[in-house]
Amino acid sequence: MRIQASFKRVLHYKSETIFGAGLLMSALIFLGSLLGIVRNALLASHFGASHSLDVYYASFRLPDLIYNIFIIGAISAAFIPLFNEYLSKDKDKAWQFSNFIIIFIGFLLGIFGLLIIIFARPLLSKILVGFNQDNLESVILLTKIMMIQPLLLGISSIISGVLKSFRLFFVTTLAPLMYNLG
Repeated sequence: MRIQASFKRVLHYKSETIFGAGLLMSALIFLGSLLGIVRNALLASHFGASHSLDVYYASFRLPDLIYNIFIIGAISAAFIPLFNEYLSKDKDKAWQFSNFIIIFIGFLLGIFGLLIIIFARPLLSKILVGFNQDNLESVILLTKIMMIQPLLLGISSIISGVLKSFRLFFVTTLAPLMYNLG
């Protein structure tokens, strides 16, 4: 019971000051970046400078591009301030807004994901000059599989924005850390 209570207290930690939130977020982002470096070092030590590692990194290009274009800027620039404004006036409207955005982002990223899955071959053939046919086929297959990533990360980013609005920064800052562990 004590472990469960401690775990719950950590997950529900609410920062009362901007400095505290900034310090917590900075520390966890730094730790996540270190884990990313460790992950890349492990991949490099296992695969070396190989075509397999090139295929792995190339497969992330389109999913990451879609996610970065549609989500990262939209969350910080638009969603959180609008959600906070709705929340201060009418909680029901705030939740309706967040639900609408989750559905809209899911639909938009789903459509883009399907388009990239359908047109992966011509898109990647133009982008990835210098890959032999076998490696290009591997990148195309892995890219199609990874197109679920923007959809899942997009929805989780909206949920993360909601949590940040309630000053629950600890859980939201764990996401990049877990991404790098995965």
